[in-house]
Amino acid sequence: MTNPWVKWNIDFMLDPANNSPQGKQPSPFLASCEAQGPTTVVFHLKRPYAGVMGVLVERPGFIVSPAAWQKYGKDLGRHPVGSGMHQFVEWMSDDHVTDKMLDDANSTCDRNVRKQLYAKIEQQVIDVGARRAAAGPLSLPVAAAAC
Repeated sequence: MTNPWVKWNIDFMLDPANNSPQGKQPSPFLASCEAQGPTTVVFHLKRPYAGVMGVLVERPGFIVSPAAWQKYGKDLGRHPVGSGMHQFVEWMSDDHVTDKMLDDANSTCDRNVRKQLYAKIEQQVIDVGARRAAAGPLSLPVAAAAC
């Protein structure tokens, strides 16, 4: 991720022509941002707002690859891209997502620790309705059945 990525994302989100659902939360207080230096982004506010950092650590602050957006457009959500210590392996719609640890010798996290904890991650999708049907009416707690 680079400063131009952050700027591109904020500009995209705040541009009314893009109708970004994420722009609705910061647009009342966030005017713009600019990339300065290799690791600095300056946010310009329309007015003081104590919750600015709280907003930027949630969805409005999530950074999307501009190149991935250019390639996939509105279908981006069906094409996983990202950064970090894992690589996308498989996505079975309505079932699971699997990723594996990257072989990154420059990581600040000890590779052996990472390998033990995070060699492979599979996130299962659990359909509450299907689970309820399989469990039977008496074995599911009332609170879970209301979900």
